[in-house]
Amino acid sequence: MNKNVLDFWQKYELIESTKTFIAISNNPKSCRFCNLDEQHTTFNTEAHLIPELMGENKIISYDECDKCNNKFSGFESHLSIFFRPYLTIMGVKGKKKVPTFQSRTEDGNEHTRTIITVNDNKRNVILQNLDDYQISKENKTFTITFRKPPHKPFLVYKSLVKIALSLLPSEKIKDYKNVFDWILDKSNETDAFITAFITVIKAGKFRKPFAELYSAKRIYYKNHFLPEMTCIIGFGNVVVQIFLPLSNTFDYQKAKLKTPNLNLFPSVIYDKNKTVFNFKAIDLIEKNSITYNEILHFSFEDAEINIPR
Repeated sequence: MNKNVLDFWQKYELIESTKTFIAISNNPKSCRFCNLDEQHTTFNTEAHLIPELMGENKIISYDECDKCNNKFSGFESHLSIFFRPYLTIMGVKGKKKVPTFQSRTEDGNEHTRTIITVNDNKRNVILQNLDDYQISKENKTFTITFRKPPHKPFLVYKSLVKIALSLLPSEKIKDYKNVFDWILDKSNETDAFITAFITVIKAGKFRKPFAELYSAKRIYYKNHFLPEMTCIIGFGNVVVQIFLPLSNTFDYQKAKLKTPNLNLFPSVIYDKNKTVFNFKAIDLIEKNSITYNEILHFSFEDAEINIPR
């Protein structure tokens, strides 16, 4: 590993991971998000720490009530749209099956819709808009423009933060009460870094989704400060990094006139054939519905290609 790869672990330490996570069921049960116990709310739904849309998993949270779970399900519908191209192409099986990707149409014309399905590990790609793809039979490569349906980026960020808050050690919950209030819309006041840093792994695929929560070893430096917490989420062939909103213990006086320094997780460690990693920084600050095109590049060994004339 080179110096840049090691730099992240010099600044941050792992404090919780779904790979070692042990769910605790209190008696009586209490929700870590709204702080209500089972005398005032219900806990009938099996709440997944990582949404099953990111891959089938048995990582269960016992401290998430039905009401909060229902609210977060609304966030996850936007998360699903945002990551759907990766989920479908990589054949990531959710709760029941691999999701189908359906692009938005142009001017309501169904003949412009792209549909991608996965059956028996084979991808069936129906491309009706010639501008949405480029294919090179000689190089065995193709490029697809995924015209995503409308979704709200801000709720994508909230959904990712929810995963991090589910991993937060219980002794730190009080420090992040402002963030718990924010995610439940009890407060709009929080200082957040509303960006997702996304790396696509070229060689390899995660068997199961995972999440890891890291805490800064040191926060305040001479000319900059570090966000207190960052969360890494892996699924399919994707690694996503977000930084949590600042806690209510953050010392703004110490951080005065200093700029935040965002240390990126070296996702290259998961890519068998690469030593330098590339990432995309996606701004998720928009609260209104937007449409978003994502261009992905692929290679193939064998394909049946029928292009209409």
